[in-house]
Amino acid sequence: MPRVSVLLPNYNYARFLKERIRSILNQTWTDFELLYIDDASTDNSNRIAEQFSYDPRVRLHLHSENSGGVYHRRMQSIKMARGEWLWIAEADDSAHPRFLESLLAQADEHPTAGILHSRTATMDPAGRFVGVGWNAEPIAAKRMENSYFASGTEDAVRMTAACFYSTSSAMLMRKSDLVASGGYDSRLKSAADWDLYLRMLQRCDAAFLAEPLAYYRSHAQSVTRSTAARVRAIEDAYCIASFYRAMCQDDRFSASDRDMVRRRVGVRLFDIFLDPAAEIPDSLRFAVETIYTVTSDRRLLRALK
Repeated sequence: MPRVSVLLPNYNYARFLKERIRSILNQTWTDFELLYIDDASTDNSNRIAEQFSYDPRVRLHLHSENSGGVYHRRMQSIKMARGEWLWIAEADDSAHPRFLESLLAQADEHPTAGILHSRTATMDPAGRFVGVGWNAEPIAAKRMENSYFASGTEDAVRMTAACFYSTSSAMLMRKSDLVASGGYDSRLKSAADWDLYLRMLQRCDAAFLAEPLAYYRSHAQSVTRSTAARVRAIEDAYCIASFYRAMCQDDRFSASDRDMVRRRVGVRLFDIFLDPAAEIPDSLRFAVETIYTVTSDRRLLRALK
């Protein structure tokens, strides 16, 4: 079995795909499989991907119907993956040739780590580097200034302030820890990654390299640019509330940690009700109900009517 399964989900990113696949196949660590997962693209993505099928590490999975969501296809591909580690390499991003080699060295040094990630450099649509770092809240961005190894519980509590992990393209996740944590919640459209990290960090530790080894491409169609602010605020509050409920059953967390995390759920309510006239989608009723069990804010119940 390969040590790493590289999952390459794609939908209509033909213009970036050749560079992306080359950035994977040119890795200095070569013990991996590459699963190309196309979600019914209507451009020439699959013709480009087929050009690389000569490499025995490449497996093409082409779907004729679009799934309608990012995380459904991710979970399908995770079930097919044979590697110990998963790298979800977004089709519009790229990577340094030593990305896998460097992060797997962290895996050998820190065997309890189930999440390995690196700093991210940002590219414009043409592939020109425009900065190093991640567009995170200041309290979160500071965590990424230096390499570190941390217990999962420590990183999880920090992450309830804001998700300071960047793109999945900058990360390796141990498959066994991901699956045992329940995988991605496909009901969430924008915060399923954050939700998963908080659950995984209750099972495993994390290691980070401050060297920018992953390259994130910022462009008009990036998911982070197209997500409605209100939906994002509800999902963010849900992630923190769900984690708070779990930590109340876990004696590894102190009372002060629980109090701090509970307050952070309340802070997110400000974003939810910034526009009093905005409606909460029925698809997020489950999220609002979970938030209410933590905050008991009656505005949430009124918003559900």
